[in-house]
Amino acid sequence: MEVSPNRAGNSRVSCGLIAAVGFRWFLVGYAVRGLSMCREEYTLVKLDEIDLRILQALQNNARIPVLDLAEHVGLSATPCSRRLRRLEDEGIIKKYVAVLNPKAMSLDVTAFLSVRVRHSPELAAKFRAAILQLPNIRGCYSVTGSYDYLLLVNAKDMQALSQWILEKVHSIPSVLHTHTSIVLESIKDEPSFLLRDLSALKGHGAGKK
Repeated sequence: MEVSPNRAGNSRVSCGLIAAVGFRWFLVGYAVRGLSMCREEYTLVKLDEIDLRILQALQNNARIPVLDLAEHVGLSATPCSRRLRRLEDEGIIKKYVAVLNPKAMSLDVTAFLSVRVRHSPELAAKFRAAILQLPNIRGCYSVTGSYDYLLLVNAKDMQALSQWILEKVHSIPSVLHTHTSIVLESIKDEPSFLLRDLSALKGHGAGKK
C-alpha cells in the first residue's frame, strides 16, 4: 500500500512476499544515521567454542539455570558463571527477553512499511522521536535506496493497519510518502543468531562499543 500525504485518496495496495535475510556477523562497523554517516566504534572480543555454546544455549532457552548451562557446555558452575558475566559485561549479550507470538495476541497482519521523509537534521530527529513513541512497531531501520526508513509493524487487520498508517505515521510532519508490503507467509522469523558452524566462527571476534 502506497500513501502520499496529498494523495491519500489515490493510494494503491500492493502485496508482496517478504523474505528476511539473516545477518551472519555479530557487528556492523558503520551505520547510516539520518542524512549522515556516523561510525560505530567497537573493540574485538574473542569468542571461543565454549562461549559460542553458551550463547547458542541461551538463545534456545534464556531461562536455563546456570548449573544446567554449565553441564551443557562442559564446565563447572563457577567458570560458567564467570564466562556468562563476561559476555554480559562486554555487550555480547544485550538483554534477556521473552519472544511473543503476535498471532496469539490477535495481531494477524505483519507488514514492512517503507517511509520517505523530508531531509533535514531537525526533521530527522523529530521523526525518530515520534517513531519511538508509536505502538505496533517491532523495528525501525535507516536504509539506503529510494526510501529513508523501513518499519516492521504488526496490526490486528488490514483496516487497523491502514488507519494506523494514515493517522499515526502520516501525522509526523516530515513524512512525505509510504509504501507498505504485507507479509503473506513467514518463511523464517528467527530472533536469534544461528551459531551452527562453530569451527568456522572460532577465532572471530564480536563487537563491543
